[in-house]
Amino acid sequence: MKGRRGYIDSVNDAETGSTVLVWHGPSDRIQQQILEEARRRDIAISVEHRQYPKASLEGAVERLEAIVSGTGVFHNFEVSALAAFYMGFDGVTVIGDYIQPPAEGVAAADAALVQALRAETGVTVAIEHGKFELL
Repeated sequence: MKGRRGYIDSVNDAETGSTVLVWHGPSDRIQQQILEEARRRDIAISVEHRQYPKASLEGAVERLEAIVSGTGVFHNFEVSALAAFYMGFDGVTVIGDYIQPPAEGVAAADAALVQALRAETGVTVAIEHGKFELL
C-alpha cells in the first residue's frame, strides 16, 4: 500500500533497556540517525519492518470506526476496540465478539469477517475475541 515511509512506533522494554523501532519502507538517513543515537547511548535497538505505513493503519481504523456495530460488515459483531498498532501483528486488530453465535461457526465467521474488513480497509485485519477494558 502506498503512503509515507518511515517511523510507525517504538516499543521500549524497561527491564532489558532495549527498544524496537517499528518502521515502514526502506532504511533511510533518519532511521540510521536513530540507530546511531541509540547505540551511542548504549541502548540495544532493533528494527521491525512493517508492510503498511502508519497513515494507512490509522485510516483503516477511522473507516472501521465509522461502521456501527450490528450494521454493514459488522452486522453480527459488536466492536469493543480497534487497534492500529499491535506489536507482533502487521495490520489492524478488531477486538469484540459476535452478537449471536454464527451459524457457520466462529472460525468460518472470523475468516469471512477478516476478508470483508480487508476489502473495506485495504490492510490486513485480525479478530481478537473479548471485551477491551482499561485496567
